[in-house]
This record gives sequence, C-alpha cells and structure tokens, in this order.
Amino acid sequence: MPTIHRARGFRFVIYFNDHMPVHVHAIAGPEMARITLEDPDGDTVIEFATDGISPRELRWLRKEVADHRDKIFWEWSRIHGDRNQEETD
Repeated sequence: MPTIHRARGFRFVIYFNDHMPVHVHAIAGPEMARITLEDPDGDTVIEFATDGISPRELRWLRKEVADHRDKIFWEWSRIHGDRNQEETD
C-alpha cells in the first residue's frame, strides 16, 4: 500500500488490490477515512470515517484530497493501470 501523500499526521494511501471509483485512504494512527474522487474535475466524497475523526478534520481531508486531485489520479493510474477500467465501461 503505497503512501502517496502526507499531511497533518495523515498518510494518504492507495491499496494495490483496490477497486473503482478512484479513492484514497487517509490514515492517522487507528483513525481512517476513505475519500472518493467523483471525477477529475468533480467533488470529493467521504465514503467512510472512523468515529475519532472530527467534522473539522473531515472537511480538511476533503479539501486536501481535492487540492491534490491530479496527483491522486496519476498515482491511481500508475498503481492500477487499466485494470479497473472495465468496471466503469
């Protein structure tokens, strides 16, 4: 599971065996949130978060992912290639 970004104590990771849609896991100790990118120009969505992440941190996580959207899409493509493409066709 490559770490593609770090900020404010969170590691942003993409799992090798992950599925569409494009998303990252933000992990800080025992806390985790899964943030999905709707499309290259779209919004971010919190799909799941543990109870220890505050609403303020969730807002920041969405913004952080949106601010690094291009890097996340590039890393997803590098890690997964076209393997997940058939799920969206």
